[in-house]
Amino acid sequence: MFPLNLVVFPGEKLNLHIFENRYRQLIEDLMPALEPLFGIPVYTDQLMEYGTLVSLEKVVRKYDDGRYDISTSGLKVFRLLDLENPAKNKLYAAGIIEIMENIQDGEEGLNQQLRKKMLQLLQLISAEPKFYIPENFNTYDIAHLTGMNLLEKYKLLTLNSEKHRQLYLINHLDQVLPVLQQIEDVKKRILLNGHYKNFNPLNF
Repeated sequence: MFPLNLVVFPGEKLNLHIFENRYRQLIEDLMPALEPLFGIPVYTDQLMEYGTLVSLEKVVRKYDDGRYDISTSGLKVFRLLDLENPAKNKLYAAGIIEIMENIQDGEEGLNQQLRKKMLQLLQLISAEPKFYIPENFNTYDIAHLTGMNLLEKYKLLTLNSEKHRQLYLINHLDQVLPVLQQIEDVKKRILLNGHYKNFNPLNF
């Protein structure tokens, strides 16, 4: 187990710099394994119940002092049933997990709504050229782009229904987009200050 103050979604790529002795030992134990898997349970102000099973994809660099740069990939959501910290004869923690079912009940209509709102979001923050939203995507593919905070991301992680995740993200964007639009309007008004203005005649 490698608790972190972040949420990793299935399919998400995560690069990590490993410097603590306990996690250096974890990586060294994983490297010879045929399936180098480990768990990243979410840690806020406490260890949370859910996390993500991830795969060690590559050791990018090993430093002379024993630190590592690694690349990982999120696989599946789990619920943490029991934790031993530290594990027997190890520096790092280990636990018993239950892999959560991912119910594929997403609706195309909801995905189209999500895509439209995501494009609006990216346009408002001037990030549209940098990030591309494909026609076919799932909620995990775009979750990290929606501007959710840690607890909001954690709530999404606990939902095992794609439809429920679609509705959750739509609701989140419905709250965020008007705020961003208001900020954009304020920016435009500020930038207009001091410029020559051309007003249409008023009939009164």
